[in-house]
Amino acid sequence: MNNKGFTLLELIIVIVVLGVIAVTAAPKFIDFSTNARVMAMQALEDNINASVNLVRSKAIVAEQTGRSGQLQIANGAAANDFYGLVYGWPAATGGDGSNGKGFGLVQLISNNFKSPNMQLEILTEKITSIELTDRRANNKSQCRIIYQQSTNPDQPPKITAVLSGC
Repeated sequence: MNNKGFTLLELIIVIVVLGVIAVTAAPKFIDFSTNARVMAMQALEDNINASVNLVRSKAIVAEQTGRSGQLQIANGAAANDFYGLVYGWPAATGGDGSNGKGFGLVQLISNNFKSPNMQLEILTEKITSIELTDRRANNKSQCRIIYQQSTNPDQPPKITAVLSGC
């Protein structure tokens, strides 16, 4: 009898070996953590935009659109928190949250933004700007969100995302 083919056992062994190779090799070629960090940073950028617009709306209603000001915002248990304003937009940096020493942007978004895919870190903090990154980013200078506060009444803050090194 002349059989020209593979037995079922041989085919099953080949399929199992290929499956083992695929399971061990695939993670080296597909980096899901980078995609998760990029998406978390994009979600952070969206949250900053939403928070900034919400604060701006409340500032207009409260007539706090001058060169400096503050706004009291209830965030759950923290009903007495004040946030610093510049021309009615959130200040980049702030004080301790008390009356006259309002919080800045980081405290505003940290009360609203939680992501298991991100460990928020302040990269640089200046009086008029702040840069946020993910602590686990591959290249923090290329995985950041930059917030530059307003410099005049007609200009909203500038929010820039750099996500090429996440």
